[in-house]
Amino acid sequence: MSIELRIERTIAGSVAPGANVIFDLNPLLSGNISYNPVTGVITFNETGTYIINWFVVTQATFSSDGVVFALSSSTGDFIEGNSHLVTGEVSGFGIIDVVVPGKTLSLVNATTEDIVYSSIVPVKASLMLFQETSQTGPTGATGATGPTGPTGASGPIGPTGAFILGKQTACKNAVALNRVRMGIEPNVFIYSAVLISKLQLDIDIAVFVYLDLLHKLNQNLSCQFVDVFMFPKGC
Repeated sequence: MSIELRIERTIAGSVAPGANVIFDLNPLLSGNISYNPVTGVITFNETGTYIINWFVVTQATFSSDGVVFALSSSTGDFIEGNSHLVTGEVSGFGIIDVVVPGKTLSLVNATTEDIVYSSIVPVKASLMLFQETSQTGPTGATGATGPTGPTGASGPIGPTGAFILGKQTACKNAVALNRVRMGIEPNVFIYSAVLISKLQLDIDIAVFVYLDLLHKLNQNLSCQFVDVFMFPKGC
């Protein structure tokens, strides 16, 4: 429920220095807020931000500072509105934040002299306030994914390595090799080997890893890189 308040003073008279303006009529009071017509004190019973507007029509004062009224709260707010004319209308506004329920507010004479209300107009003073209720709405739905951008250009080809390393964990389905080359003991080729990769140099080279041989040479193959042998195409 929205919180709104409108109060008016229709009685002639005057207000002493530092005293509250007493509003005798209460045309509108809605929501969790209260007003005491005897003391002129408004009590906020709900937290929030409140917007206040007021005016007072004056007839005379001996104040050398003109006519000054202020919104004065129980937590130290003191928001002034003033006029250099002693006869006429003075108005003001303010924004009050209520962090803890029970905060009070009144409109006070902020001069050092009595101020006489106008005896001509029917409404001598009025104050209106309402609670600011605007809130951030919920986040909207995420929009559709846009189209995929074009593929970037390929990077430059790196230099060809001198040899290739293979992983023991990638070596499966070993095949027998029964060829003999110079510089390698013939019995090397009775052990199984795995074709890891082929690469292009001046000639095609097939790369093999001799797992059984390395095992016999007490090499630790588990999750380790192992050396490879390279043979020219057609071996």
